[in-house]
Amino acid sequence: MRERSAAWPFLPAHADAFIRLRKLLTGSHGFTLCFLTFSDSAYREKIARFLADQLHARTQVAIDGTERIGTEDLFIRLDQSKPHQPVQLSGLERWPEGLDNLLGRLNLRREALGHRCHRPLLFWTLSSQVREVAVRAADLWAWRSGLFEFPLPSRPLPAQRIDYSPIFSLSPAEIAKRRKRICDVLDYLVERPVMLANHIEMLLDVGRLHLSLGEVDEAERAYQRAQDACWAIGDDRQQAMVACGLADVLEGRDQPREAVRLWEKQVPVFQDLRDIRAMAVTQGKIANVHRVRGEFSAALHLLMDSVIPIYERLGDMRSKAIALGGVADIHSVIGKAGGLEEALRIHAEERLPVFSRLGEVRLQAHVQGKIADVLHTAGRLDEALCKHRTEELPSYEQLGDIHSATVAWSKVGDIHHVRGELEEALRIRTQIQLPAFEHMGDGHSVAVTQGQIASILQARGQPDEALRAQATVA
Repeated sequence: MRERSAAWPFLPAHADAFIRLRKLLTGSHGFTLCFLTFSDSAYREKIARFLADQLHARTQVAIDGTERIGTEDLFIRLDQSKPHQPVQLSGLERWPEGLDNLLGRLNLRREALGHRCHRPLLFWTLSSQVREVAVRAADLWAWRSGLFEFPLPSRPLPAQRIDYSPIFSLSPAEIAKRRKRICDVLDYLVERPVMLANHIEMLLDVGRLHLSLGEVDEAERAYQRAQDACWAIGDDRQQAMVACGLADVLEGRDQPREAVRLWEKQVPVFQDLRDIRAMAVTQGKIANVHRVRGEFSAALHLLMDSVIPIYERLGDMRSKAIALGGVADIHSVIGKAGGLEEALRIHAEERLPVFSRLGEVRLQAHVQGKIADVLHTAGRLDEALCKHRTEELPSYEQLGDIHSATVAWSKVGDIHHVRGELEEALRIRTQIQLPAFEHMGDGHSVAVTQGQIASILQARGQPDEALRAQATVA
């Protein structure tokens, strides 16, 4: 049975570029250098399949983002197709310093390239890199027979760097900002019935935003919509990212085992795609579930042998410092064989300096709170109290993070209670904690605080008041 021809993939604005390319290649039997530009990988793949079908450019040489390929090896790969059939070259956009290394060497050996590649060479490059190609490989660029541009239109909806912090760490203004972002994206997609790869990325963002707002059902709907689009487009990486989002939903529904199983299925996918950052993020989530479940050996193994080495390889010190927080938490819970000292060392020497250098005030405050917690566990109450009051609390108050500040105040109250300073502990519970949690509508924390108040009243010899506080909890 004859294989079905590839469907026409081009947007109307790109039809002319294809027609010009087809006309140039018709009857071309020797070396012809053509630069093809793109901005969206999924759209590029559709065009590449169409060129393979219609222009017989079936040989596609993709440069691996992790290898250091020599020009001779490249010449051999380019010569694998049938004589005179075009060959497509891609992958330089993923290669670290590829424009400096490979293109520079191809520029020097352009005559050898023309002599060894007896066929049209369709050289794919990102639209944003064209100017750099023209400058860094000027002689090779001068040999081009044509430039054929296939960029997707710029998105009128601007991308945003989003910190997916949980809802109780957010100010009302930030919560409103996230809800507006969700509405803007969904309104934008309503007007575009044809789903493209960048639209899937938008839906992934919508899912993450819903999760950060505690809206698990809405997140699931966004991820399922993205999943339907992935099946139509056929992008393996995006399918894996959507699956990870659905695993996040399972975790949000307190189904950690199911979440881990789904995350674990995506790790080899990211490995095959050489997306080591996605591997690290996914394995970090798996490690966190192991840690919460008390499976400390499995969690440490993932963090120390996989997640942290990947971030070191990427030079991502911020993500490494965040991952080290899980390691420190495990040491502080185990609390033996120097575990508390090791936890303190990690927080103070390997995490805090990184966040300080990056100007990450929230993460600095978080680490200061972690240090205070370890000091409290070690019985060093004066130092713990000082950390909470002088390092952690001022930062959260500066950020306007009422929930995190109130949680910190709760820990200050714990220390005063342990030290027998019941008046101060009661003042913190009744005048700071309780009104703040009530204002935020955090019913669970209100109930916990009422129980703490009852405990203090009982210790003060006020059983009737303690009973009334307990009745309020009930």
